[in-house]
Amino acid sequence: MSDGASLPVTAVCAAFGLGRPLGPPVPVAGGLSHRLWRLATTRGEFAVKELNRDFDDPNYLRWYERAFRVELAALEGRVPLPLPVPALGSGACIAELPGTGARPVNVRVHHWAEGETLASALAVTDGLAAAAGGLLARVHGLRLPPIGVMPAARFMVFGAAHWRTLCERTAAARLPWADRLRVLLPEIDALEAAVSAGQDAPDRVQMTHRDMDLKNVLITPAGGLLLLDWDQAGPDVICGETVSAMLDWAGAWEREPLPTLMHAFLRGYRACGGGIEQPAPADLARFQAIFLAWTEYNVRRCLGERLQGEGSREIAAREVALALVNLPRFAGAEVRWLALLG
Repeated sequence: MSDGASLPVTAVCAAFGLGRPLGPPVPVAGGLSHRLWRLATTRGEFAVKELNRDFDDPNYLRWYERAFRVELAALEGRVPLPLPVPALGSGACIAELPGTGARPVNVRVHHWAEGETLASALAVTDGLAAAAGGLLARVHGLRLPPIGVMPAARFMVFGAAHWRTLCERTAAARLPWADRLRVLLPEIDALEAAVSAGQDAPDRVQMTHRDMDLKNVLITPAGGLLLLDWDQAGPDVICGETVSAMLDWAGAWEREPLPTLMHAFLRGYRACGGGIEQPAPADLARFQAIFLAWTEYNVRRCLGERLQGEGSREIAAREVALALVNLPRFAGAEVRWLALLG
């Protein structure tokens, strides 16, 4: 639904103390997993996120509240980010409200921040890459200790049997790209082997943002950067997160990453106190693991899981198409990409 009909606006305003709505919520384009609305009320303008909740995950809400603690710590540490609005009474980041269907609607709210995100890494300049590196260094500079125990296997590996089962399901569903996914199973195996090989690479673990890609950094009218979407915040390996963000800002998802942008990102990171040394091939394990997890998630969305309407299926199909292009390029890329750093 793109008209706000799925969002219980009155209940949202009451739950977060937003005042009275001045009109219907306006959908905001760009989200890949959740729906985002811009809502004007008598108390200001707000960004309302309607979460695509996994109702089968018993830890879903607990993980969001853990991420919220990281967000609040970053706010206290003067990391530039939109001001979150906690739910009245509970102080939680999420309010569970009655929906139009059998399941509740889960939402969270921030004060609206003006600016724009980059739709493509083709628009990234050396200055923006350096500023993004500096922004991540500010998060890492908080040195937030990990909450809970980091699992021994730090990065998800699905295994060959899981991917082959997915291929069988896509073929049975007659998805148009099913044969191509099956042909690329060797590349998936190679990527998972690289992820497994990088599991034990020494790296500092702390609480951090974990999702600092282009769509999650807002460029304000004054030219500053705000770090958006802290929903994935949690314990992570710092060098691996830095390398992943560097590759994203250097355009790795769209083309071979540009060495000038890779250098600019690391230069900005180090200038703001980031202590990363020369990255090693094992430091790319995190990037590869995230790519595979995002691909697996979107394959399942194409099969009908975790959908918020047909718009979600269209996004998933687009992301799978991109993944099928990138699979041959990403497999074995760790040595090639890090050689670009010189």
